[in-house]
Formats: sequence, C-alpha cells, structure tokens
Amino acid sequence: MRRRAARGMLAPQWSGCSKVAERNSLTPMTNVIRLYLPLLAHPQPAVRQHAGVILLSTYGSRALTYLRRLLDDPDTQTRQEVRLALLAIHELTGEPIQLRPFAGMYIECLGALNVYAGNRELGGAEGFADSSGRAGWHKVQGVLAYLVHCGKLGASREALGTAVWGASWSDSSLARTLTALRQLFAAHADSAALAERALVIDASYCRLDPEHYHTDVQLFERTLAAAVQCEHEQGLPAAAPLYAHATNMYAGAYMAGVTQAARWCRERRDFLLSSFVIAAERQAEHLFQQREFEQCARICAQALDADPRADDVAVWQLRAFAARGQHADIELAFRSYARASRIDTRGALDESDPVVRTYHELSATHSAASERLSAERGSG
Repeated sequence: MRRRAARGMLAPQWSGCSKVAERNSLTPMTNVIRLYLPLLAHPQPAVRQHAGVILLSTYGSRALTYLRRLLDDPDTQTRQEVRLALLAIHELTGEPIQLRPFAGMYIECLGALNVYAGNRELGGAEGFADSSGRAGWHKVQGVLAYLVHCGKLGASREALGTAVWGASWSDSSLARTLTALRQLFAAHADSAALAERALVIDASYCRLDPEHYHTDVQLFERTLAAAVQCEHEQGLPAAAPLYAHATNMYAGAYMAGVTQAARWCRERRDFLLSSFVIAAERQAEHLFQQREFEQCARICAQALDADPRADDVAVWQLRAFAARGQHADIELAFRSYARASRIDTRGALDESDPVVRTYHELSATHSAASERLSAERGSG
C-alpha cells in the first residue's frame, strides 16, 4: 500500500512517548504544553524528571520556547507552574533557562496562516489587512508565506516577486510589501527589535531568519517522527498517543489560505498531507485493535476528507463500519472511495486494490451471515 511504503520516508529524529500524551484536542500547541505543567511542577523529583524527559524527547529544545510563551498567561497559577516547569527542565538538563516571556515568532502554516510575535497574535486575514495598507494584505501574506517556505535559504528578490505576483512583479511593489511586512512585525513595542533582526532584506536577497521563529509544521513533523521511532522501538500501542498528537496538530493543508501558494508549495503540501494520512492510518489501526470502532471511523473520516483516495485509511473505515454493523455506511464509503479513485463499479473490480478487496470480503461475510440467519429462521 502506498501510504505504508511512504512511511519509510519519515526519518526518525526524536524518540520517547508516554501515557501523558493520551489526551485529545491538543491544538494549538500551548494546550499540549499545559498538559505537562502539573507533572513538571510535581513535588516528587521522579515525576518531574519523567515528564521532562518525555517533553524534551518529543519536542526537543523548542519545548523551552513553548513554556516561555505561557509566562505571561493571565492566570497566576499557570504562570507559577510554568516557572516551576522551567526550573524542572534546568534541574534535569543543567541548561540555562530564561524566566521571561518568549519574544520570538510562532507561525501557523497548516490551514490558515497566523503569526504570533512577542506572545501576541498578529496574523490572520484581519491582522494582515490592518497592517498592510497600500501593499494589500494578500501580497503581504504571500511574501511572508514564501519566506517561511524558503526557510534559512531565503529567496532572491526576483524569486520572491515571481512567487507572489507572477511575471508582473515590480521592485516598487515588492519594496512596499516588504515594508508592510516589517511594520506588521513591529506593530507591538515588544516585537519592534525582533522585526529588524528576523526580516533580513538587502538589495538582491530576502530572508526570514529561522532563529527568530518556529512553525506548527516543525512541531507536526517532529511529533510524527517521534511516533514512528516509538512504534519501531516499542510497538504501536506505545506510539498511538503520539500519532494522535500529530493528527490533532494537522489543522489543514499547508498554506491553504495563501492564494499564491499553489504556484510553489504543491510538493511540500502533498508531502505533509501524506504524513498526516500516515498518522491517521496508524491511529485508526490502534483504535480498531482496541475495539474503539466509532473513534476509528471518525479518524478515518477526518483523513479521507483531506485525501479521499487514502486506501489504507479507507480499509480501516470499512472494517470499523462492519464491526458496528453499519452496512449501509460501508456501501456509501466504498462508493465515495471509488469515485475519488475513478473506479468503475459497473464492471469487474480490480482485486489488487486493498479497498476493493476488503469491500468484497466484508460483503461476502455479511451475505453469508444473512443467509445463515434466513436459514435458521426458516428451520425454526
């Protein structure tokens, strides 16, 4: 199956998993970190150490950034727990920590493009529109998205202009839009200095310095890599919570709200979609093994909404419906997959397709059961 083969492309870089990760609804990222706070602030050293190891092995050094983003939380108890959590990390690693709010940028690229600078939200359509002025918020958004997409390599002015305006780009339009983007970053006093450091502009080259921001894509990929490594070392039940994290983090297609992105992000978008489907398929298998058929079908539906041709996921959805006796849903789900995959259901079906094969197996089993039931009723 193509998804199972593609999973080998995800090189594991992080390891570690725990039952702590078994909570649901873990987006945005700060909600994930909040789950660790009571454990990192626990009075027992062993509990603090265990929670710290899990957090760092899953999210790496970025965990400190996520904690610091909560240092100006309006809730007093949360702020105190964050301070204790940071001290616990210091106790565990010996690394220096900073007990002041994070002043960098966090950019959400999955689904709508949103920007957080100095712990304040700057992005979204309204944020870009308010700060862009004559430049036009679509163009400011496009420039930001392309610079994030290029990462540490940055882009020439020509490449950036072409990515956002196409062949009609001009130096004046690009300069005006870059100025608007810098003004967006500097809209709050605590991010003015950040705007100068993060956005590097010279006569021929532009770059958004990754040292000053991180993204939800980085989180998603690291969590999925941790899940793959965990499954390899400890099996699917241990990795399932991390796969659940990954599916919850995927808020939509990469740069979905950026009009110009279709010109340059297709390969990256498709790869991230494939990664999400892999995470959903592994989670679905685990849920099916645990006989949580309703949840299994729900996760499958979420993945199939994103990619209706995801064959591994469609197989688990059919099996979950069969386990619940939802035979009408099996028919609807199969025909939906067939339409998306351009399978002509009026003729002979290709048994090499795993979804077709599973559909026929389940149909035969249901027919045999119905015949036995009819025979029993007749004999009675």
